[in-house]
Amino acid sequence: MPDAMDAVQADVDARIADALKRHQATATTRRPGLPACEQLDCGEPIEEARQRLGARLCTDCQREEDIRAHQYAPGRGR
Repeated sequence: MPDAMDAVQADVDARIADALKRHQATATTRRPGLPACEQLDCGEPIEEARQRLGARLCTDCQREEDIRAHQYAPGRGR
């Protein structure tokens, strides 16, 4: 008879399998990345690995974009 830990592990396994399926579905529909940053006045090259993941900004511009998005996220009290 399965115990509570077996049930929890089965649930975790099912959630991981579902997340992997959703990731694989979106990975095939991603648009290709760019060889250079699309930010105006930048144009820095984008690493090939990041291009394969669909990156459109260089690492520096992406970092700035992430910081900006976090600062102005809903619920930040601003």
